[in-house]
Amino acid sequence: FTLINAEGDVLPGQTEAIADFGTGPHTSAFNDAGETLYFVDLTGSTATDGAIYHYDGLDRLLVAQEGGASPIKGRDWLSLSSPELDLSNNGELVFSGRLTGDTASDMVIVRNDTVLRQEGDAVPGTLDGLFALTSFGTGPLEISDGGRVLWYGDWDDPDPDVDTGLFLDDDLLVQEGVTTIDGVVVDTLRGIEDGYHMSGNGRFIIFEAILLNGIEGAFLIEFPCPWDCGNGDGEVGIEDFLAVLGGWGLPGPCDFDGDGVGITDFLKLLGLWGPCP
Repeated sequence: FTLINAEGDVLPGQTEAIADFGTGPHTSAFNDAGETLYFVDLTGSTATDGAIYHYDGLDRLLVAQEGGASPIKGRDWLSLSSPELDLSNNGELVFSGRLTGDTASDMVIVRNDTVLRQEGDAVPGTLDGLFALTSFGTGPLEISDGGRVLWYGDWDDPDPDVDTGLFLDDDLLVQEGVTTIDGVVVDTLRGIEDGYHMSGNGRFIIFEAILLNGIEGAFLIEFPCPWDCGNGDGEVGIEDFLAVLGGWGLPGPCDFDGDGVGITDFLKLLGLWGPCP
């Protein structure tokens, strides 16, 4: 049993004590290593009382705080209240928050210490450059052990029947009014609290939707093992290792974090050596 924090504690970097913790279904997360990501509400000024902390098994690390600097220069954190957040088994994290400044671009999704998506960004995937993101719904943010992020987006298409989708990083997986399941169009996609979920290894995604024929259900997306990127034999092994070396610095199937194949991808592959989890 480990007590990470309690009301009344003063966290590193703070002078005000913890008044409360986030109680929403997506305001805390933990992984198999016992690390925890959590939101705290501090006593003191409401301009600086919300913060996100990461307990890495040894230390309580400040991730973000209201009134503090965000990854976007010149735009501080305005609100971190009721964030959507998640933590992978590799210690990578994702969370949402609201920035100071223009309200048309104040909501952001941050992966580790980099903005993954911001309101006003072009919609990625097959709609890249056609429309701009306007919100991220009220559903969860989830990050896989491979560092990929599942998120929901709404955009400014004048046709409200096709203006929402479920994304994995830059890939548009399901689009309302466009995607078909067994030949039937997805009429309503649920971007809500329990609308979708991804397995920790990133191989399975379940989402709630209503089809055009009135059927409402939970639907499963299954991917091949993402780390079996060299030969697709169901194991992480030497062929995948050689594929990482051969694709070094380039995008491709062994680029697990979207910034070109590099040391992070290499280390993830080594950590998952053997049969695909």
